[in-house]
Amino acid sequence: MLASNYSPGAEARLVFLCAGPRGNDPEIARLAAGPVRWAAVTRIAVAARALPVVTRRVREALGGRLPATAGDMGRLAMVEEFELQRMDERLDQTIASFRTAKIRTLLLKGAALARSVYESVVDRPMLDLDVLVSPGDTDAARAAALSAGWVWRHDVKYAPFFSTHHHLPPFRDGRGTRALLELHTGLFPAGHPFELGALAMMDRAVPAREDSPEILIPSPEDHLVYLCGHWVWSHMMNAGAWRALRDVAALVERGGLNWTIAVAGARRAKATTCVYWTLRLAQRMAGVDVPASALAIMRPPTPELVLERLERYFLWRLAEGRSCPSVRLGEILWSAALRPTWSGHRRARPWKNPEVAIWVGDAAHAAPSAARRFVESVGFARGFVGL
Repeated sequence: MLASNYSPGAEARLVFLCAGPRGNDPEIARLAAGPVRWAAVTRIAVAARALPVVTRRVREALGGRLPATAGDMGRLAMVEEFELQRMDERLDQTIASFRTAKIRTLLLKGAALARSVYESVVDRPMLDLDVLVSPGDTDAARAAALSAGWVWRHDVKYAPFFSTHHHLPPFRDGRGTRALLELHTGLFPAGHPFELGALAMMDRAVPAREDSPEILIPSPEDHLVYLCGHWVWSHMMNAGAWRALRDVAALVERGGLNWTIAVAGARRAKATTCVYWTLRLAQRMAGVDVPASALAIMRPPTPELVLERLERYFLWRLAEGRSCPSVRLGEILWSAALRPTWSGHRRARPWKNPEVAIWVGDAAHAAPSAARRFVESVGFARGFVGL
């Protein structure tokens, strides 16, 4: 239940600080040296798919060692790192297959960042490799994926769903990893409100690195807008928080981001409030250095007291890994933060789209009983308004 003086616990703070810049190391060291429940740290990190990064950041902040009380954290991280190293190899093999087939592709999200601002997939744990292709190249891209060892099993019952979806049914790795390959023909689910076109993003693409000019990724400004829109709108901030904030931190710290272009791009795409809230939470939870001027320009016309209450609500959700106990109240608070009408979204709302509802997850739309839901909602509302 949300308390009027809520602040994230040491365990959640530690995990989220590990998503941020190197300037967080002294605070990471201070928290790690204190009375931390390492089982809780491990649980939060595993749920966020962040264990290898968190383990490495803690070890480095403490001078090359983990606390004796960290338990199996180091061993579990090694197992996960090995899997991610294999996934990194699969990404290279997949890129090579598309290049051989002469298919114009654009890496998205974690795959793009793993070949640009991060050293490898190990630095950006994930399960999905996202690749954008032109709709006209769909068949050729499917064939290239199959030749790279990915397996696609057509299931007739899902055909109607994916016929309008922005990516094909996921490919599974036929070479033994848990990885999935998603071939995108668009950026967002149907019914989204954003003015950010996939083909235009491909036209503005940049090389991932100087030594890899054939690997294309979105421009830093396009990528920022896309990442924020994907997390805030497509996932309604219910999943992937740690990865979203880490990606924003990496783009801000190492991505060569032009804030003037980024802010203008967010406005043009009708994603201003999505970017604003992601940056505000990244600053608060992960210590990301966001220019005050950029936040001020994107700030919605909402009283500061309300913004502070909304921030506290989202901090609670991120730190506790929970959803609002009332589905309807959660939708109201999300709307209060995103200001859809002011943002130019008209009647578009993520919960009206069945695709987004599936991604958000049944847990966000279910509760043990009506009575318990009512009691928790009343207590939550009291905490939110500061009673």
